[in-house]
Amino acid sequence: MNILHLMGNTGAGKTSIMDALVARNPGACAGISVGRELRKMYPPEYFKGAAAPEHTEAEAMSLYRKFVLANRQCALIVVDGQPRKESQVMPSLELWPGSHDFLLVHAPHNVRHERLIGRDSHDVAKMALAQSRLDADYRNQYEVMVELARLGIHLEIVDSAKHDIQWVVERLEERYKL
Repeated sequence: MNILHLMGNTGAGKTSIMDALVARNPGACAGISVGRELRKMYPPEYFKGAAAPEHTEAEAMSLYRKFVLANRQCALIVVDGQPRKESQVMPSLELWPGSHDFLLVHAPHNVRHERLIGRDSHDVAKMALAQSRLDADYRNQYEVMVELARLGIHLEIVDSAKHDIQWVVERLEERYKL
């Protein structure tokens, strides 16, 4: 089993990539968006406008852990948004001794902003949370990237403003032989 960690800021395309991979490869691929699962459980105010608030860290790791263990029969597990903090890198790696790959999904700020408007403008509270996360994500991502580099772990980068989701998914399917 391989675990592909999709990292990136709000609106970069992580969840879209994960959802497309899972839909195109049922049974061989499973995916979890830790943030989406948390947002299903709590109202936007719970997150206090933060990208990865301290009071959700243990719960995020628990969701990740349960999902990986429940889907270990899959060839590929795609994890959207985990690790979210530097302190979660080692626990994420230690959970499963197999292959862990990291893909940073990037898109410029203005592109991500437009995507959020299209995604969340129907819900004022969701839109407010997404807007506050738009900038707050940068610090968390930076700290995770530095920790990966410190550990000698390669981080691949794809620009979702230059390559559409289909292109990214096809490359990942080739890599993992899905």
